[in-house]
Amino acid sequence: MNPREDGITHINVYSKAATELGMFLSNFYPVDLEIGGEHYRSIEAYWYSLWAASVVTEAIAAGGAYRNLQAKLKASYGYQAKLLGKSLVKVAYGGEIPEDSEQNESFKKKILAAIRLKLLTDSKYLELFKASSLPFTHYYYFGTVDNPAIVNTGRNEWLLLGLEKLRFDLKGFK
Repeated sequence: MNPREDGITHINVYSKAATELGMFLSNFYPVDLEIGGEHYRSIEAYWYSLWAASVVTEAIAAGGAYRNLQAKLKASYGYQAKLLGKSLVKVAYGGEIPEDSEQNESFKKKILAAIRLKLLTDSKYLELFKASSLPFTHYYYFGTVDNPAIVNTGRNEWLLLGLEKLRFDLKGFK
């Protein structure tokens, strides 16, 4: 993994990617999505909304703090969506987020369906996605492209595999 190789040997799905497609596929990228009658400004906002909804109790969900955070989250993208999302999930858990929290298959399918919807709503990126053939990866880097500090969390490999499958499926989509 080397950011100088992004777009040459791989496509980094990251907000600071070297390729337009990598940036677009990032959960931070601003979009307008209608999912289940709700409006979301990014996949990141949808991700955390789904996660919080899967663990929140009725009593907490009825509270003003939860509803206020949820409304702000749905309208956010980028790093702000991550910060608001983590706050919402903490409220949903009633405190701290457990270290061992994992996303279930239903969650994963919903996220991949949202990414598919995101692609289908933008013909430019849909065509770039279908025309691409480089493997998808995800890593963060800090510093400069020439002297990066690379962080590969190794989490969410299911998402990269899902993108590969989605690309395969959409190549035949007209």
